[in-house]
Amino acid sequence: MNLKTTSLLLLLFNTLVYTLDIKAQAPSLDESIDELSNTDTLKRLSAIRALSILGPAAAKAVDPLIKVINTDRNRTIRIEAVDALGKIGPDAAKAVDPLIRFLRGTDGYLQMKAAIALGEIGPDAAKAVDPLIENLNSKTDLVKTSAVYALGEIGPSAVKAVDPLINLLENREFTVQSAVALGEIGPGAAKAVDSLIKLLKDPNFSVRTSAAEALGKIGLVAFRSLINILKEASCDSTEHTAELAAEALGAMGPQAVDSLVNILNTANSVRCVRKYAAYALGKMGPGAAKAVDPLIKLLKDPDSGVRTSAAEALGKIGPNAAKALNSLLKLLNDPYTAPYPRLAAETAIISISDNSAKRADKIRLDSLQFIITQFESFLSSFKDQILTQADKDLVSKINSDINSMKYTIDQRKGLIVNKIISLAKQFPVPAAVVLLAIGLLLLWSTLLWLSPLSLLTINNAIRNFSPDIPKVGKVPLRTLTMASLFNYHPRVLDAWVEKYAPEARQRFNRRKTVLDRRVHVSVPTVLDDATIPELKPDNLKPVFANTQSCLLIWGEGGSGKTSLACQIANWASSDDVAQRLKPHRMLPVLIEHELVDGEKGKRLLVAITGQLWSLIDTESTVPDELLEQLLRQGRILVLIDHFSECSEETRAEIRPATPNFFVNTLVITSRIDEPLGHINRHTLKPLRIEGNRLSRFIDVYLVQRNKRDLFSDPEYFDACRQLSLMVMGDRNITVLLAKLFADQMIVVKESSDETDLPKTVPDLMQRYVKELNRGISEARIEDSEVLRCARIVAWECLKQTFLPSSAARTRVLEALNGENGNKKLHYLEERLRLIRSIGEEGDWVRISLDPLAEYLAALHVLRANGANLDNWRKFLQYLDSKSIELKKISGFLLALSDCCQSYKDSLGVPNEICLELNFRASKSGGSD
Repeated sequence: MNLKTTSLLLLLFNTLVYTLDIKAQAPSLDESIDELSNTDTLKRLSAIRALSILGPAAAKAVDPLIKVINTDRNRTIRIEAVDALGKIGPDAAKAVDPLIRFLRGTDGYLQMKAAIALGEIGPDAAKAVDPLIENLNSKTDLVKTSAVYALGEIGPSAVKAVDPLINLLENREFTVQSAVALGEIGPGAAKAVDSLIKLLKDPNFSVRTSAAEALGKIGLVAFRSLINILKEASCDSTEHTAELAAEALGAMGPQAVDSLVNILNTANSVRCVRKYAAYALGKMGPGAAKAVDPLIKLLKDPDSGVRTSAAEALGKIGPNAAKALNSLLKLLNDPYTAPYPRLAAETAIISISDNSAKRADKIRLDSLQFIITQFESFLSSFKDQILTQADKDLVSKINSDINSMKYTIDQRKGLIVNKIISLAKQFPVPAAVVLLAIGLLLLWSTLLWLSPLSLLTINNAIRNFSPDIPKVGKVPLRTLTMASLFNYHPRVLDAWVEKYAPEARQRFNRRKTVLDRRVHVSVPTVLDDATIPELKPDNLKPVFANTQSCLLIWGEGGSGKTSLACQIANWASSDDVAQRLKPHRMLPVLIEHELVDGEKGKRLLVAITGQLWSLIDTESTVPDELLEQLLRQGRILVLIDHFSECSEETRAEIRPATPNFFVNTLVITSRIDEPLGHINRHTLKPLRIEGNRLSRFIDVYLVQRNKRDLFSDPEYFDACRQLSLMVMGDRNITVLLAKLFADQMIVVKESSDETDLPKTVPDLMQRYVKELNRGISEARIEDSEVLRCARIVAWECLKQTFLPSSAARTRVLEALNGENGNKKLHYLEERLRLIRSIGEEGDWVRISLDPLAEYLAALHVLRANGANLDNWRKFLQYLDSKSIELKKISGFLLALSDCCQSYKDSLGVPNEICLELNFRASKSGGSD
């Protein structure tokens, strides 16, 4: 018999004696308090017992009772007074100090009674923790047991008792009580987790269950260990341990839901693990709402015990499990399933229905309506069926609950309406304001649907009006009428874009940059990490799906970046909805010059304003506020061309990662992979054209330029054959070089300046440089000198690693070896854009096109060594001294081999050198 049972029997006995006392009449509280000072011992005893029966209602008697335990010489009286203080409970907190004195006394029975009283006072008796811990060492079991009980009732404040209680777990007489006390202490008893987990395997049922309950109350600290026990359980010797672990996890509440759901979703979990995970979720009740879907899946589990646990759990979750009704019905009507799952399914359905009806006044109206819909769908499955009496009872019960829920909904709606009317009568002015606001909102909403641009017109018309409101001050009329809420609604912005789109598209396509690229031949590209043979709008739609979209088109010069940007602009503004990159149309704005106008930090906005004005041709520029909204909401696609070649001042104006950057739909072209800060950017890189596909590219290009008819089929195929021979059949070249060859075909055919086509790639590269120089009219440097300087610069950029890279400007100037070195370098950079500066101070230079750099450097080496075999051998030794993997420098080796084959006769290159260079190029993977 435990301590609580003993105390209860004693209380019942005392009450019975008091009741049977024929002289006793139930005294009032005040009378009982007065009797405490009576000299008659029996009367004092009767008064104390009367107060004890009153319990918390006798709080007024605390001080007199304290006086009794401190002064009364009768031991029985003191014991009964201590008991009465305990029955009063927390309101007897004043008695803690006197009761502690009894704990430290020598009277074992008084020690026990004092400990029980302190436990009943609860957390307010925290001062008694130390003496109670001392009593754990008592030789009297009753004293020890009562101390354990009191420490548990004091709860978290008794954390100092954890270690002694852990030690006491090993004493079989006190294991259960100690486990219970540790559980009541809660998370502060974390140190006891391992010891309590061991007790889950104890042969004694009471020990196991008390340990499980304690672990559940200790909470998260025991969480991981319990989850592992559950996960690792097998359906034999450890199954009961798994059940206890589930019991403890269920007591932890919603904090364990996610892990238990993960267990349910684990494909290889064993039967008993699934069963007890579902059981634990059921113990949590409504707090396990997140687990409804996985529990529904368990209703189809092959094990009947798992199905039963899942159904029971759904029933305990209650209204939040309404979506499980049809699955529960299938389980209920399954003739092949065992009786227990079917019974659990029926019980769950009734529980969900009953709890939904009882809690209808607390469930959100939309959720309640959903529950009703689910139940009505559930009932529809019973139509045209022969029902058993059990089915009829179930249908009747659910119909009753549905009607109850509907009645509650009507009541709640009626209460809302009545409340609104009551408030309107009580506060007529605010009610009038609310009605006016509703009217205005309806007006603006109607205009938004029927005539969106009128909202923009209205907002502009009242922009400068700000009425003076008493005690408030001036308030913009747009704000006061709530028109500003609709001013830049997406529907308004779309209407504005549609108004100006036809003219804007025509003007954009007439721009020289766009016009020059009207002939667009699709080439393979790499979008992020995916290679796309032919880029289409659908490939780019995910890129522009986010609010902020940034696409970086990067690649070597001449690879077709600007052409791609122009194509993307045409898709974005297309009349064909299927081609658009966003659900709405965008107006493209192309920025291809330095940003010099306006204040620093606002120059991009100035440039966009000017470009947009030139496209839409209005009387005045677009207002800044409207423009910012068009940019922020992705109605304008801004294209920044030649970003890598822009000055630092211009680049500083274009920082997409900064918080105040308002361009949310941006396309940038660059010769380098720009980081652009911490922004969700996508990259698009056009690939070179494969050699075996050049003829197809040339054909499409000539057709789109309407020049295909210039060539007879024999002429065309001869030119394509020459191009194929030039690149040795399988070699890849850039779009620019392929277009350059096609342009040369046209030039040779239409003019007398050129009599033949370039026959080799080195010739094509040099012809490219000459074409750049041909466009210069003022202060023009001769082609031969331009080529000489370009070859020197290219070699300086490659000679350290044989890879296209940058070279120190001072070293390049020294290599140019002339008074006009700066002038020539400036000519190559600023006039021809053949090289570009690197670094903040421009201390390094680089050839803009990597393939061009490789060929020009190769031509420099070829001319420098010529027919001199010793010089060639020294060069090859120098090449070998770098210990560079041939594959990494395949581009340069291929260029060198090409140049050697092209000019070996004119420059007298030794044959063995040509063979060696060809061997190295082949070995590097540069040619077959």
